[in-house]
Parts: sequence; C-alpha cells; structure tokens
Amino acid sequence: MFKATFRFHHFALSFLLVSSILGTARLAYSATQVIPNNTPPFVKTAPEIGPASQSQEMEITVWLNIHNRQQLDSVAQELYDPSSPRYRAWLSFSQIEADYGPTAQEANAVKHFLSSHNLSITLADPHNFFVKAEGTVAQVSAAFQVKLVNFKVNGKVIRANITDPYVDAAAAPFVYLVSGLSNQQSEIVPIQKRTPSASTSSLQSLAGQSSPSSFFTSDCFHRPTTDILTSSGGLPAATYQGNLYDSTNIGGCGYTPPEIHTAYNLSGLYKEGFDGKGQTIVIFEQCNTDTIQSDANAFSAQFGLPALTSVNFSVIEYPVPSPCDYESAEESLDVEWAHAIAPVLTSSY
Repeated sequence: MFKATFRFHHFALSFLLVSSILGTARLAYSATQVIPNNTPPFVKTAPEIGPASQSQEMEITVWLNIHNRQQLDSVAQELYDPSSPRYRAWLSFSQIEADYGPTAQEANAVKHFLSSHNLSITLADPHNFFVKAEGTVAQVSAAFQVKLVNFKVNGKVIRANITDPYVDAAAAPFVYLVSGLSNQQSEIVPIQKRTPSASTSSLQSLAGQSSPSSFFTSDCFHRPTTDILTSSGGLPAATYQGNLYDSTNIGGCGYTPPEIHTAYNLSGLYKEGFDGKGQTIVIFEQCNTDTIQSDANAFSAQFGLPALTSVNFSVIEYPVPSPCDYESAEESLDVEWAHAIAPVLTSSY
C-alpha cells in the first residue's frame, strides 16, 4: 500500500498547494510593516476574559514568503489539468526550493529581527522556509507590536492577538505568516492513554487481546424493539420503534472491506486491471501515532489484506518529528481504509 521512499516530492506538493491556497490573500510581497491576515476570526465575536499572562512562555513560527507566487499558483492548477503538459508532473522538493524558496539572506534577516527583540531561535529550517523562536508573552507582544488576549471559545480559554502583527521594515518583505500568536488548535479526545508497545497495536489492546473477528461486526441491527425516552422520567417524552442499533461490541458496527468492495464493485475493477499498481497514496496527518503500522496490520490480518512493510509503507515527518500524545484512532482509520480500498497501491503516511 504505502511507498517506501518519499523522495520529498509529496511534501513539495503539499507545500505547493498550501502556498497556493494561502497565497490568494496576498500574491506579492508586502511592502509594509503589517503582516496582514494574521488575526484569528474568532476575536471579533468571542468574549474577552483578560490579557494573557505576560510571563507565560510561548513559541512562534515565522513563515517566509516564497518567490514567484503567481507562477506557483499557475503550476498548482496545471498539475491537476489533464489537458496541461504539466499534468501530474509533480515537482521535487529541490525544484521548489530552487524556483520558489526563500534565500538564506532572507532567513537571516528574519532571524536577526527575532533575536534583536530578545526572542530565542529554537529551529531554523535549513531550506529557509520558516524560523521558530520562543519567548514570553511580553517579549512576543513587544516584538510584533500586538496585544495578546485570552478569549472564551467553545468553553476553552484561547490566547490570540487582536490585531495583525508588525515586523521591522528590514525583515517585513520576507515574512508571510506568523503562527503561534494564537494557541488555538484542533482538539482530539484520547480513547485510551497508555505506554505504546512496538509489538502490540492499540486496536488489539482495545479488543482486550481477543481474536480479531470479535473486535468488529457488521451485524449492527438486532430484533425490533420499543424505546421510550423521557426527561428524567417526565415530559417531554417520545416513543420509538424499530431495529435497535447494537453498539455493545467493543469495535463498534459498520461495513467491512469485503462489503465495501461488493457495494462499489471494486472487486470487478480489480479483476479488470484497475488496481492502481505503481501508484502512491499520501496521507497528511498532524502527528505520528506510534502504533499506526501495527494497527493497520491487525486490521489487514482480520480482513485478509496484505501486510504493510518497509517495502510498501513509510512515515515521513516534516519539518520535525511530531509524535501524538496517544494512539490516534482517526489516523489509524485513515491508513486502514486507504489500504482496504487500494490494497496493492504503494503509499506514504
């Protein structure tokens, strides 16, 4: 399923697409000190609950402007246009770096800006696309001339800047985005916290080491039943009749790979040669769960799919390793079902 060598062209495509999408807001280098479109939308509506603690440590990432952005936007569109000679002519990372990447001099100007405002450089991308730095809320606020405020967002306290940041004139033309001023992020609720084991998948652990066939079932609806729902025994009340969905099985209920193959006639397509051999699937996730491969192989063993090995599966971490705090069921599902639909493909996660 998954390709052993990433060759960086997948990251290059990802960066190309992200840059293209974000670039619609600003197609040319900013000649001003203000870095626009860097304020979270929720600050207009969410209630303020006070200034952020001035002594709190925080990390920010300054993303540099790429070169020839309009040309890159055009290339991104042509990559998906079957009539274009560039169709699926994916760019390598070295091509993107050479034709569109920021220069070392530009990155040095950004690093000088950060250091001159008492922020500590924690990571400088060797390819000059970003610079990470850390400092206190007070130091970051002073460096970017922003006020950092705490907001109440969906029951959570979220820090954010209430205006777009400023950057000194010497570095301003090279800065595209300042991330980290807000600590808003996607929330993932862990299913189970435990110490990962290289020999045991989280799927097997959740199943209590039982056989794979007992973990998951497609027999989801049992005999008709009557269900009366009330508000603590009072009104309002409702009565429902029908087949009861059974969620007592530890793995839940749903369609199995063979059922999906039948429903969409995938087996017929495979027999006709439409099996995707030699193609690559790339799945972008926000962190790397340690049990991703063992989870997928437990799933594969259950449903008769080929195993994922170093020949057909790899994990590429960019720009730095980003482990999940716990095994991510969603990321495991992404890999498992991509493998179930295209079991002969090569892929990268």
